[in-house]
Amino acid sequence: MQAGETISNYCERVGPGFWDEPLNAWTNLAFALAAIGAWLLVERAGGPARRGTIRALPVIIFCIFLGSGAFHTTATRWGGIADTGTIAVYLLYYIVLFVVLYWRVPWRVAWLAAPVFIGFTVLIALLADFAGLRGPGMYLSALLALVVLGGALHFSSDPKVRPYGVQYAAIGLLFGVSLTLRTLDQPLCEVIPFGTHFLWHVFNACVLYLTARLAVRRWEELHSDTSARITAERDG
Repeated sequence: MQAGETISNYCERVGPGFWDEPLNAWTNLAFALAAIGAWLLVERAGGPARRGTIRALPVIIFCIFLGSGAFHTTATRWGGIADTGTIAVYLLYYIVLFVVLYWRVPWRVAWLAAPVFIGFTVLIALLADFAGLRGPGMYLSALLALVVLGGALHFSSDPKVRPYGVQYAAIGLLFGVSLTLRTLDQPLCEVIPFGTHFLWHVFNACVLYLTARLAVRRWEELHSDTSARITAERDG
């Protein structure tokens, strides 16, 4: 298949035209809104001025908006790569950031979480394929990661991170609804001609914003604790 060849993966697309997926195209704006919302959270957060680690989150979310928009307007292979590729970047970066923020692992070690997650994704994909479940791909591993990591925080020995566990589990539930809507797009074509994929955009944008929100809150919490400790040591 050539990179510019038109492909049709969703119910709504009935032709090769730029606007032949209007709902899927326009609902990508939800990702743009999520990126703007996350950016505002970062800018309003307390702590040091250098916020590159968390400022990357809204930047990647905005790239998801561009990638998904490219796919649902051009319906090409390169557009599909831009779509799933930007989401993959967010997943990998977030898992590394999660390890840094909640488990206080140094960045040089935390980056190992990325290949571990890739291996986990491959394993889940193989098991899903063996069970005859095709379609969710890397998103199924993301769903499981939200639940597992949320559980790990909930039962953590650190009382400050325990409240985050329930919140990540709740986001996992929302993502489960989002993933279900994405998976049902093709099976429900005859019942819902315009499909359900556009709802995946809306719900998934909420998931991206909420995960970014928790990361920003934790980042701010860590740096406020550090500032308070430095002040106490100086005054002491």
